[in-house]
Amino acid sequence: MRKKKLPKESLSLGVLILLTFFLFTFRLGDGSLWDADEAIYGEVAREIWVFKDWVTLHYNYQKWFEKPPLYFWLTALNIHLFGPREFAVRLWSTLFGLGGVIITYFLGRKFFNHRTGIWAGVILATSLLYLGQSRLALLDTGFTFFLILSFLFVWKSNEKPVYYLGFFISLGMAVLTKGPMAIIIAALILIPYFLRRIKNSYIYLGVGMGIFLVLVLPWYLANLLINREDFLKSFLGYHHFLRFLYPIETHGGPIYYYLVIIILGFFPWSAFLPAAFLHLRKNREPSFKAGMNFLLFWIVVVLGFLSLSRTKLPGYILPVIPALSLVTGYYWEGLFTRKFDVSSYSTRLAFVFLPIISVVLTGGAILLVRRYLTTWYYSFLQGLFLGAGVLIFSCLLVAFFSLKNNFFTSFVLIVFTVVFFFLLLLYQLLPRVENYKFARPLSSKLSHYWQPGDRVVSTQASASLVFYGNYPVNFVLEENLESWLPERGTTFLIISRSDYQKLLERRVSLQLLAEHQEIVLVSNYYRLTKFSFCQGKREWQR
Repeated sequence: MRKKKLPKESLSLGVLILLTFFLFTFRLGDGSLWDADEAIYGEVAREIWVFKDWVTLHYNYQKWFEKPPLYFWLTALNIHLFGPREFAVRLWSTLFGLGGVIITYFLGRKFFNHRTGIWAGVILATSLLYLGQSRLALLDTGFTFFLILSFLFVWKSNEKPVYYLGFFISLGMAVLTKGPMAIIIAALILIPYFLRRIKNSYIYLGVGMGIFLVLVLPWYLANLLINREDFLKSFLGYHHFLRFLYPIETHGGPIYYYLVIIILGFFPWSAFLPAAFLHLRKNREPSFKAGMNFLLFWIVVVLGFLSLSRTKLPGYILPVIPALSLVTGYYWEGLFTRKFDVSSYSTRLAFVFLPIISVVLTGGAILLVRRYLTTWYYSFLQGLFLGAGVLIFSCLLVAFFSLKNNFFTSFVLIVFTVVFFFLLLLYQLLPRVENYKFARPLSSKLSHYWQPGDRVVSTQASASLVFYGNYPVNFVLEENLESWLPERGTTFLIISRSDYQKLLERRVSLQLLAEHQEIVLVSNYYRLTKFSFCQGKREWQR
């Protein structure tokens, strides 16, 4: 019997999934958690097991009302299975990122064709912001996954109304991941679509809304009953409603903030956005018109809503990136199939933008490291200049092949350049950064000495100290340090070397236990009259 050949569509989808899986999971557990959000989210998940409380979340052994619980519930299960490791904390964000790429493929196939879906998936997986967010323990990938999954279900409901149930389930998961903002964004985008296609679907809509309420309401109502005003004021008031009206924790920005983030975060594909939108406007094939209109509406609504919000962070724009990937994927499909004039001014200009943005990005990165990370600058210098040289050379090579109308080679070269930088980051830059991160090594030292009842105080606002230490940390200002050294009791200080010298100059009696770069671990060690250390463990001397 002859073996059946694997369909080309399945093969290309498999390659897309393998590429994405490699980029998102390779050495995922390397490197300690990043401050502040990664470490906070990991600690919130860990403390679910500490307090045995799946309703009221905790951070630093206090009630915490900033985010909904879904990501923390899932991560808590990972911690139970794998232990409190970086891989366990980051895994769900990675899986959601992979799922987002697959959903983007299916949206591309629905709106346009199979090939456009593949190009859009590759573009999404290799865009700077989406790749980075999918390798970090952050909520935005999960929120984006459930949001675009709900869009896919709505579009498929035209075939079978039962898919409306999938829409409401996905929307409920989005609300449990990021909060009520999911309802607002989905409503703004989808209400026009619902109004046109709601006929003969009332039963499914009613059942779907019931499922949505069953999914979402229990946690919200339980918190209202248990925590009452604290939950209302902190979760709904401060962290959701006021976040839109005022810049919370100095996270503000101008109205054009997210346009800059898109240029940088959608790199290297942002260079092709002007030409892609122009192509979308000029080449409106009748069979693709509905999908094109939906994509444009999706981008305008989300970008407009987030730009009006007074609190701004780069990750908030992530739900727009799949839509931009689809628009750009459709543009590249046009280049490959010659559906428009490939020698047009806009196309040539797109390949000029790429090296320009590359030069600006690499130059800006070098200047930022030199200005704000002075102690790291010379450690990074070789890697930074190597990366800058390869990036600029690659972009020039991409432009050369585009002049020859060899666009597929240009596309593949861009993807391989992203993979090269990904490996350079993992093997060269991040290990050097890790040498300067003090939370994990100092927490490991402190774990040998700390006993229940001891106090840990730090002037370094590092949430990683809580995650790696497994004890509460009091974060204080330098001028208040002495007030945290009581007459009785043992206190450990994690402070800068300069703060330690100032305390010694004031004749404060402290024992140096460990140091890492410019950060030291010291203690008053009041409870011990005599002590010595053997392999980091305390021995009592009678």
